[in-house]
Amino acid sequence: MCRTARESKLDATSLGELLDVLDSRGGADPAAKDRTAPRQAYRKTVRLEIPQPKGSAILYALTRNISEKGAGLLTGCFVYPGSTIRLHFEKPASVPLILGGTVRHCRYLTGSGYLHEVGVAFDAPLDLAALNRAAAPQDKPA
Repeated sequence: MCRTARESKLDATSLGELLDVLDSRGGADPAAKDRTAPRQAYRKTVRLEIPQPKGSAILYALTRNISEKGAGLLTGCFVYPGSTIRLHFEKPASVPLILGGTVRHCRYLTGSGYLHEVGVAFDAPLDLAALNRAAAPQDKPA
């Protein structure tokens, strides 16, 4: 049975600390070498939908970071690399944004209970301002 990141044996503080450790790895992240767009911290719960022949599997994941081309997630299940997925984000105006993508990697986080770190590449570029108004381009002073 899959569990969400929030159902982990880790409390909210420990989960936040785990995310901080993962974020601090920077260039030591083995998946970073394949990225073509810089990622920024983005910690929100999203619905992860995995289409299957007899209906979609629905998981909830905690985003770790995001870029215009992909995202890092934590989930309580192994998700096979190459799987087609859909991520359901809540935008600031509470209008959902659904992005298609492909799982690039999934690895178990040792000592986390059963959390897995999942890397997703989006099918189409994401305008980060659609999720975070602070990410919107600022007008340059004249």
